Amino acid sequence: MASSPRHPSAKSGLIIICGFGLGIISFLAGFLGPSILKVGGNLAPILGIFVTGPLGFSVGLLLGTLWSGWTDKTGSLRTEMCWLFAIWLLSAPIFVFLLIFGGFVLLMVVGLQIAIVIVGGVLVAASQKRPAISPVITKRRTILMVAAAAMTFVSAFPPVKGSKLLFIFVLDSGLDSSMHVPDYTIDPRQLLVRWTFIACIAVAMCLLVGLRRRGS
Repeated sequence: MASSPRHPSAKSGLIIICGFGLGIISFLAGFLGPSILKVGGNLAPILGIFVTGPLGFSVGLLLGTLWSGWTDKTGSLRTEMCWLFAIWLLSAPIFVFLLIFGGFVLLMVVGLQIAIVIVGGVLVAASQKRPAISPVITKRRTILMVAAAAMTFVSAFPPVKGSKLLFIFVLDSGLDSSMHVPDYTIDPRQLLVRWTFIACIAVAMCLLVGLRRRGS
């Protein structure tokens, strides 16, 4: 007897539990870890509040999304793709906020965005094997994943403020502000403009795919 698709609310519940579970663990690790190890001074617990907590929560949501899509062989993966979109939207303001830290912290967010693209690619590949999912939906999801990959590249090589450089790698020593005034600073406004430009192109292509489908 074939199993029935898992209800969207059950999927979302699983994903949220994973998010809060890993988020709490990551928060405690970042908040209490530096105090126990006596590193980082009095400001070290801020790591848990602003860095490890939000990132752990996002990674937990991502793992829950992957697990939900991987174990549900009969659903349309609509819920999982919506959660991927939500996690991506969460990663963008986290990245912009963490510009004040720079360096390895930003690379962690870029790593999260890369993971989102990989999970999205896995789900898109899985959806191609399900006849219930129309080719139009698969094409749209593919376009969105390519756009997410392009935005991830922009995050890894963001625009620089007040410089002739068009972009710079997030781990470039010129962005290091831990020991001295950095040589370069990332331009958040231009970063948002580039993200928006890529997103608009992706949305336009998705609409075009739908119009071509209706016209055929």
